[in-house]
Amino acid sequence: MLAEILGPDIFVAAFVGLALMFVPTFIAMARHRPSLGLFALVNLCVGWTGIGWLILLVMALWPSPKVPPRPLHEHTVSV
Repeated sequence: MLAEILGPDIFVAAFVGLALMFVPTFIAMARHRPSLGLFALVNLCVGWTGIGWLILLVMALWPSPKVPPRPLHEHTVSV
């Protein structure tokens, strides 16, 4: 019934709109960002606002910090 009133174009527009809203999450997923679940939750809550979407996009594209690898074994000298 809703499709008859609004037409099928409204569903296509809604799908495209949702896909565009989650672009920052898709980028974060592709870049293996930490805390992806939290990122997606914030995107769901504030991604619909223009400023929230833009901040999330910048966060998704921001370079990951290079963390030096930890040594496998700490060498201790016993006397």
